[in-house]
Amino acid sequence: MPIGIKNSTDGDVQIAVDGARASAESHVFMGINPDGLASLITTTGNPDCHVILRGGSGGPNYSAEHVSAALGTLTKAGLPERLIVDASHGNSGKDHRRQPVVAADLASRIADARRSAPTWSAAAASPTPAWTGTPRPRCSTASPPRSAPAADHPAGCRGCRGPHPRATSRSWFRRATTMRLRSTAPDR
Repeated sequence: MPIGIKNSTDGDVQIAVDGARASAESHVFMGINPDGLASLITTTGNPDCHVILRGGSGGPNYSAEHVSAALGTLTKAGLPERLIVDASHGNSGKDHRRQPVVAADLASRIADARRSAPTWSAAAASPTPAWTGTPRPRCSTASPPRSAPAADHPAGCRGCRGPHPRATSRSWFRRATTMRLRSTAPDR
């Protein structure tokens, strides 16, 4: 899950980069397991973190130089170049009327960057995958039909383009939650 980590209130980006790097690693802590017992809980880490430039007490940090420096810091730390600029907070001087000015400046640079600017990387354009124009394989009974349903698809399938999932994520979650509740219910 993409999670943003903001630079410090004084504008230091290294703190956010360190936070993103630490978040990507596995951690172990004392917690309560599903059986209600104290135990060591191990996380898997989150490799999808990104840095948010929010400005700071030293002023805004959304200029091309600041963005380029932040991307360089991410690269030096061995992290993907994933960056978001917050048009509020220190980048607007905490004045909501300046947010459109900041956003317009960023939009202008992004438009120029599509014509090859050094502060923008196609790979770093978004922390989430870009739309490729092809729908992901799935089955939907709510969408209009795209093609005739395949023979292995259930009644009500309106013609998805991929292997039919055995269960929707909601029904899987419902079953998993029910099983967990039954397994953790106290014996009477």
